[in-house]
Amino acid sequence: RGDDFDNVRMYQIWDESRNLYTQNWTYGSGDMSFQNPYWIMNKMINETKKRRYMLSASLKYDVTKWLNVTGRVKVDNADMDITNKRYAGTDTNFAGEKGLYNIEKRNDRQIYADAIANVDLYFADDYHLTANVGGSIKDVQMDLMGWGGDLRKIPNFFSITNISTTSYKEREDGSHVQSQSVFANVELSWKSMLYLTVTGRNDWESALAFSKYKSFFYPSVGLSAVISEMVELPEWFSFLKLRASYSAVGSSYAAYLTKPYYDYKGQTHEWDSLHRFPNDDLKPEKTKSWEVGLNARFFGGKLNLDATWYRSATFNQTFESTPSSTSGYSSVLVQAGQVRNSGLEMLLSYHNTWRDFSWNTSVTYTMNRNKIIKLANGVISPVDGKPIDMPYLEKATLGNTGSPQVILYEGGTMGDLYINRELRTDGNGNIYVDPATNKVELTTTERRKVASLMPKGNIGWNNSFAWKGINLNVMLAARLGGSVVSNTEAFLDYYGVSERSAAARDAGGVRVNNGMVDAKNYYQTIGAGTGAGHLTQDPGELAGGEVGVGHEARARGDLGRGRRVARDGLHHGRRAAALPDDGVHDGLAGGAVPHDGGLALVGDADARNVAGVHAALGDHLVHHAVLAGPDLHGVMLHPALMGVDLLKFPLLHTEDVLLVVKEDGTAAGRALIQRENVLGLAHIDSPFSGTITDKKRA
Repeated sequence: RGDDFDNVRMYQIWDESRNLYTQNWTYGSGDMSFQNPYWIMNKMINETKKRRYMLSASLKYDVTKWLNVTGRVKVDNADMDITNKRYAGTDTNFAGEKGLYNIEKRNDRQIYADAIANVDLYFADDYHLTANVGGSIKDVQMDLMGWGGDLRKIPNFFSITNISTTSYKEREDGSHVQSQSVFANVELSWKSMLYLTVTGRNDWESALAFSKYKSFFYPSVGLSAVISEMVELPEWFSFLKLRASYSAVGSSYAAYLTKPYYDYKGQTHEWDSLHRFPNDDLKPEKTKSWEVGLNARFFGGKLNLDATWYRSATFNQTFESTPSSTSGYSSVLVQAGQVRNSGLEMLLSYHNTWRDFSWNTSVTYTMNRNKIIKLANGVISPVDGKPIDMPYLEKATLGNTGSPQVILYEGGTMGDLYINRELRTDGNGNIYVDPATNKVELTTTERRKVASLMPKGNIGWNNSFAWKGINLNVMLAARLGGSVVSNTEAFLDYYGVSERSAAARDAGGVRVNNGMVDAKNYYQTIGAGTGAGHLTQDPGELAGGEVGVGHEARARGDLGRGRRVARDGLHHGRRAAALPDDGVHDGLAGGAVPHDGGLALVGDADARNVAGVHAALGDHLVHHAVLAGPDLHGVMLHPALMGVDLLKFPLLHTEDVLLVVKEDGTAAGRALIQRENVLGLAHIDSPFSGTITDKKRA
């Protein structure tokens, strides 16, 4: 603080005694291993070299005018060299005296294939039947080999021949997972007024190997009615559709939860058993969702209103519990718990054109209410037959030990924030100041709830202006309520470089009760452990989400269609039928294969046929890993609501989620999620021929 930062920019100096450059950093490492930031940028180098190729093929055969069969296959393979070089002079917590070198070689192989029969049939004058029936297979393999450690003899010579033979880590890993599915999506419409949609999907996941449940089925049903086709509405009321749906979404747990396996410890170079009780009675997780909504258009479609109310409940969530020490097992997995989410989503949009100028504007509002109905407390342990004691679950610690925690209680939410450390108070409730040292101090208290991370709602406002082919897009987003914990603010306070700590020093200290307390003591006290709740903030955030200017050379008709997709995408994009993800994930190789646009789904409720499956909404809408410890938490996309992220119980695996987008229809098959588990495969029973066996682990 107050020093010339240009001295830091000269991040290395010549060391005559070692005959090499070392780090220029005179401020010490402190208790967080501080280093020169320019040294970190230039002398602690991570590099990835990737070679990737993708292949795809499709074949379509028209059996009749109303029936065709489509087959598709896609391959996405990649090979990577991943290196980490740390030069001599790096802090010894991160490298040896002569430096450090790690190298990994990784191979990813992904294959997706499906065969689908598509029906598009008009009959009896008033009826229209669309159906998609088929099967799919997704196969993902990964193998990795690596070696790394401190440099042994020659400083800054990055070669495996120069890696220490005593301070090193070797790594070999691999996985092979597969998902096989059969599915059907059927929609029947009558006079472009009533639409009934039924979907069903059955998945055989390799993660279910060695369990009693080899597959899981999830159906959906939906009904929509175009009221504007049934009754005569005022001229300004252009369109009205009401819809309701129910869907069930299944998902498997991680591999190897049903069978013991050995884990290699790179630090000690030994194999270790996890000693987890092999529970073969684990069931796939299931989420049941209900939804009702309406779509209304006014003044020839210039003004549009979409509104949706939903409720969902998630069952069979996996918890890790510690059995009695006499059982011989360190942990056991049990399934229990129920989480309920309900909420509202609204979209109001307007678009109009005046000669060469056009304006599209839309306002969205989303609200979700989350409640934990049941945890695993009282569930009978399969190890010893005794009830499990789990009145609460510590989900995440937002900082170091003693920082605020997200703790789950029955009746609470997934975002409840608790503290058990506060500034010590006296018998009158005033902050205690030591009369001898004039200092404040933290004390451990009973755990109490202080805030919630869950917002009360979210608002977005998007505007698009176009004039003679020039486009301007502006988007604003606001988060209504919901607290945050600022580790950055705590860190800045602790080291006296925050704005408020500087103001306190200038003021001669911090006013506490009727006196002044030393600024350093006060801010280092509340800054420890993320402030023990003193740095929990309610930001009330309003931010510019996106600003863009572009030129469009296409014809006006194409521009209009493009705007229509963008405008409808938020609401209708949530729809997902039981059809498969028609491309290969970016779960391993790094990017989704473009999705085929020719796979028909269902008919539009106002007599327009959907052209096909639109591009995926994102490669990593969900990504979480929980085996690392209790401080990690997961986020899921609500299966009935694209655009609202809801916290959920942690699944004990890494998961990538991809949603298939459907523009319109009854939305019976909301978000039948495509999943990938990448932890391994042992054996799978399925209606398809062949047995898949993991090549590496038993």
